Order: sequence, then structure tokens, then C-alpha cells
Amino acid sequence: MAGKEDILYASSGSEIKSFDVHMASSQKPLETFNYNKEDINQIAVSFNSSFLAAADDSGDVKIIDIHQQCLYKTLRTGHTSICSSVQFLSWRPWEALTGGLDAKFVIWNFSRGRPCKNLDFAGMPDFQSKHSSSSNTGQFCNPAFVHAIAVPEETTSEKLGKVCAVARGDGVIDVIDIESELSGSKEKTHKSRSKSNLIPRQTTETSNKSQGKGLQLDYASGGHTAGVSCVAFSRFGEIGKFIVSGGNDASVKIWDWYKSHNNLESSCSVDPLQLTINSGKKVNWLCTTPNDSENVVVCDTSKIVKIKQFSKIGVKIFSGNILELYSGLRREDDMFVNSLLDLRYVSSSIFKGSSIPLLLKLTDQKNLSKRHRAWLCQQLLHISWHNLVTLYFVQEPLC
Repeated sequence: MAGKEDILYASSGSEIKSFDVHMASSQKPLETFNYNKEDINQIAVSFNSSFLAAADDSGDVKIIDIHQQCLYKTLRTGHTSICSSVQFLSWRPWEALTGGLDAKFVIWNFSRGRPCKNLDFAGMPDFQSKHSSSSNTGQFCNPAFVHAIAVPEETTSEKLGKVCAVARGDGVIDVIDIESELSGSKEKTHKSRSKSNLIPRQTTETSNKSQGKGLQLDYASGGHTAGVSCVAFSRFGEIGKFIVSGGNDASVKIWDWYKSHNNLESSCSVDPLQLTINSGKKVNWLCTTPNDSENVVVCDTSKIVKIKQFSKIGVKIFSGNILELYSGLRREDDMFVNSLLDLRYVSSSIFKGSSIPLLLKLTDQKNLSKRHRAWLCQQLLHISWHNLVTLYFVQEPLC
């Protein structure tokens, strides 16, 4: 929490407690808040450390003034079901985002207690048509509930864009341009007022289609095959450039959303998926650590908190320098090669003859598994036949 890194807020049931991390031996909380009537699903602290938000099962969100230690506002009528997620905007100190199990995403002006924009993912016209034609038929039955929302840091938003990421129950991650959505609402409000001599009451703008630039990271892009349970912007490498997601398909995925977002209006297609890691269990939550460690902390349905260190599985993948990564392999790197191939990541780049010795080097690994060796031999046959080296993102299991 900006300015108060030593204060920890935790919720249990409908209660919120704050603790001083320097007083870990003391079990007595600094403050206790009991404003929510039902179980709290998520709490968030504003970037200026002034407000605390708590989203609960009733669909309401309580905004608590941290300095005055009192209830500031109650955000209601935005959701008709459980409010599962809440986040503050880093660049708009009086606005917050919420998502719920009614498949709605709401942008709030919490100082007024009113919604500025309401997106209904279940009512979007491209939802049914998109999923009915998808080969991932299981996802057609999963509603587009909002499970989690992520907002980049303020310094990142100025450089990469003022966006948020929304994790949905149908396996889709929506990257939403907040400023475009809000500007679209203002334009419609201005037009409606100009047609009337009376000044109308401010109403909620409900949209079934995003008005601004949007990006969807879904199954067709190599995404999750079940609901996305959590999402976060990376804090390693170029902070905020990557989106990290975890899902009920027991996988963690790394997305280069920024490059794909910038190419939306161009004819050049960019594959946003950079890496897939099998967690082994359904992922409940994840976060990234600062860029000097390049770690992702994963909490799944097991009793173990897992730390994935990307520097050990090829951070150079992020820069696209996969050839340099492979050429540096030694014979004792057999376990690394098997792990890398298990990630089902090869490369989307096109090389010429230099990749033949590259694949030969990989197949020559001493302890390479039989199925991986067979797959690499198939790639060599493909190269010999077409006299052109093309390495692909592999979407199916290597078996």
C-alpha cells in the first residue's frame, strides 16, 4: 500500500482487520471494521492510502475512509449478484472498478456513489456467436462471470496505457481501455442532453459493446480451457508489459498484451501468448514480485504456495531471443529441455538453415524423453521437406 507499506489489511467473513507488520508478535489488530453485512470476497486499498474498499456477497461495496476510520460510501445497485472483485484506479483517485457473478463490470465514481459505466459481458453480441463456433465446446456452458480485476501501477499506466484486465468465467481475459469507455459514456450523455430542453437526471450508462479499444485473450489465442480465476500485471522485466493469468484448467499463462494491443488496428497479427506453465492444480490466486527476482507466486488448491522463477525457464523468451537461448544449451541441460518442451512453447519466429543444427542439438540431449525426441524428429522432417524452417507455438499436448 503506497505510503503505508507496514500496514496489512485482512478480511475474514464480514470483518476487516488491520495489523502492523512490525508488531507481528502482537495478535491485537490496529483497527477492526464491521460495515459489511455479508461475507467479503475482496478488499483493496486506494493508491493514495486514503480509502479501503470491500466487496461482498450481497453485491454491495463498502468504501471506508482510512484516516477518519469510518464508512465513507456504500456502492449498491451496480450488481444483482455477488460482487467478487474490486480495485481502485491508480490515475483516477475518485474512481473504482467492480466485477461480479452477474457478469457485470462497473466503473464507479465512489465520491458520488454512482456508476459511470456498466458493461454486461453476458449480453455482449459477440459472446454467444464467438463461443458457439469455438472448438472449446465446454466453455459455451460457462457464464462470463467476473472473477478478478487487475489494474497496473500509476507509473506503468502513463507509459503503457490506462487499462485494466478482467478475468472471466468463460476462459476469456478482457483488456479494457478505461479512458475510451469513459469518453464514450460522456459523448452519449452530452448528445442526450443536447436533444432536450430539460437537464436529465444522471443515469447509469449500460453498454453491450465496448466503445473503446479492447483486447480479448481467449482460447483461440492459446488461452485457458476453463474459467480464469485470477489475473495480474507483471512486475518483472518492463513493469506492466505482461499479463499473468491463472485458471481452473490448472495453468498459468504469460501474455504480451501490450504488443498485441498496439497491433489491433494494423494488419500485422501478433500472438499474445508467451508462455504456459502447468501448475498441476486449479489456481486460486497469483501475484508477481519486483523485477529483480522475476518470480510469480501461485496459490492453488494444494497446500503448497508455489514460486515460479522465470529466469530459470528462459526469460529470454520474453524478448523473442529464443535462438540465443537454445544455442547456449549444454549436454547437462537435459532436464531443462524436457521442462521447456513441457511448457509447449517453441517459437513463432521463422529461421533459415541455422535452425537445423539447433534442432539437432536439442534431439541430441542425453536424457530427452521419447515423446519429445519423436516430436523434434518430426520438426526435422518438416524442415527437410519444405527446405524452410518454421517453428510453431504448439497448442496441443506433445504426446
